[in-house]
Amino acid sequence: MPDVSGRGHGDLLVTLKVSTPRKLSKEQKKLLEQLAATLPKEAFEPTPVGDHDDKGLLDRVKDIFG
Repeated sequence: MPDVSGRGHGDLLVTLKVSTPRKLSKEQKKLLEQLAATLPKEAFEPTPVGDHDDKGLLDRVKDIFG
C-alpha cells in the first residue's frame, strides 16, 4: 500500500476470519460434493510440512531460478 505521505510503501496487514460449519444438511453435503468433483484434486491435498527437502529459502529460490 502506498504511504499516505507519498514516499515509500507501507505494510498491508490482513485479518482473515474463516468459519467452517460443523454440521451440513443432506442437500448442503450433496452440493459440496458436486463442487469438489469440479475442482482440481490438488486444491484439497494439504502440502506436507517437511516437503521442502530441508532446504533453506535461499536454496529453494536458487532452484526456481536455476
